[in-house]
Amino acid sequence: MSLVLDNVTLTYPDGDRDRVLAVDGVSLSVPRGRLVGLTGPSGCGKSSVLSVAGTLITPDSGHVEVAGATVEDLDAEDRARLRREQVGFVFQHDNLLPDLTALEQVLLPVHLAGGRPSRHRARARDLLAEVGLADAVDRRPGQLSGGMRQRVNIARALMGEPAVLLADEPTSALDSHRAAEMIDLLVRLVSEHDVAALFVTHDMRALDDADEVVRMLDGQVAELTHAR
Repeated sequence: MSLVLDNVTLTYPDGDRDRVLAVDGVSLSVPRGRLVGLTGPSGCGKSSVLSVAGTLITPDSGHVEVAGATVEDLDAEDRARLRREQVGFVFQHDNLLPDLTALEQVLLPVHLAGGRPSRHRARARDLLAEVGLADAVDRRPGQLSGGMRQRVNIARALMGEPAVLLADEPTSALDSHRAAEMIDLLVRLVSEHDVAALFVTHDMRALDDADEVVRMLDGQVAELTHAR
C-alpha cells in the first residue's frame, strides 16, 4: 500500500480548554493504481483526512504510512521532504501564478526543490500533452479555461513522480461536462502513473468511476463501497 491510515484520530482546539473531534478512528488504505473517492456532508472530516494523508497535519493518534514511510516516526523536516518527494496535490482552486506559462507552472516544483528546470522540460511537456494541453504550453492562466487550468494543476502535481496523489474537490469549479472529463482523466492518469489517489468530492457523479468510495459522517467512516 502506498497510503495507509489506521485508526486515526484528530482534534482541533475550541476555545481555551475544549477540543473538537474532527476525525474519529478512521482507517483506510489506497494501493498504487487505484482511485478512492472520499465523500460526505460538510464538516464530516473528509478534508481533515486529506490533510492527514498529505502529512500537512499530525493526528492526535493512529498510524499513517505514505509510500512505505511511517509518518509518526518522522520529524517536521523529514515529513516536509516526504511530502515534497512522494505526494502530489491537486487543489480545489488551481493556484496558478498569473505570470507563468503552463510549462513554467509544471516546472515550478522542480525549481522549488532546488533542481534545474531546464533538465526537466521534456517531462513537463510530456505531462502537458498527457492532459491534453500539448498546444497550450506557452499560454498563461488568463489565456486558459477553468478546465484547462485544472489540467495544468494535475500535470504539476505529477511532475515529481509521486507515489500518492491527493485531490480536494477537483471538479467543484467545473460544469458537469468538464467535471466528467476531469474524472475520466484522473482515472487514466492514476493507472498510467501507478499512483495511489484519494480525492474529496461532493459530486456524486464523480464517484461512479472511483475504485472505492469512502463515505464519512461525524468524523467516522460510515460506509466503504467497492465501486468497480
